[in-house]
Amino acid sequence: MPQKSLPTMKDVAQEAGVALGTVSKVFNGIPVGDSYRLRVEAAAKKLGNEFVIKYIRRLADVTNLKTLLRIRETRRSEQELLESIVPGGDLDTEMLLRAFKSDSATAVLKDTAHGVLCESYMDQGFTVFEKACDDYLMDFVKDAKYKTLTPEPVVAYILAKETEAKCVRIIMTCKLHDIDEETIKERVREAYV
Repeated sequence: MPQKSLPTMKDVAQEAGVALGTVSKVFNGIPVGDSYRLRVEAAAKKLGNEFVIKYIRRLADVTNLKTLLRIRETRRSEQELLESIVPGGDLDTEMLLRAFKSDSATAVLKDTAHGVLCESYMDQGFTVFEKACDDYLMDFVKDAKYKTLTPEPVVAYILAKETEAKCVRIIMTCKLHDIDEETIKERVREAYV
């Protein structure tokens, strides 16, 4: 019996009733309206592409964790956190608010799906945590390059290109400010290959 192939981005777009570009934006964490994001996620779920569903959720969670830490470190308000939360992840608003209000966000988040990430890096400051989050996403998509004719390699390729551009910006900014090579190496993100 022939094995059913995984749905393509075009299949997801057709099922969701949206443009292919909208699917691409959702896969790559580019903000779109909630209704579009929900339609793409529902279509991916209906078509059975677990990678896409997990990636969208993980991307939303990582974005929210970085936002939480940045808002805490800059002593911004709870309201600003609420206005900044990206929907669609596994970490709900209530959990993020508990972490925000707690003396130790890490303690609140340790039993979540991203607990190891939070425990290992969140207390080391925003720069370290942001790099760890970027590497965490890259680790998630690394095996995608072996899945042909599916959305996975496209999502991974775009994330890899965004990460390369981020690394170039980091290197150039550090060089402009005479930051030593060891510090630059600490800040550069993990590569896709």
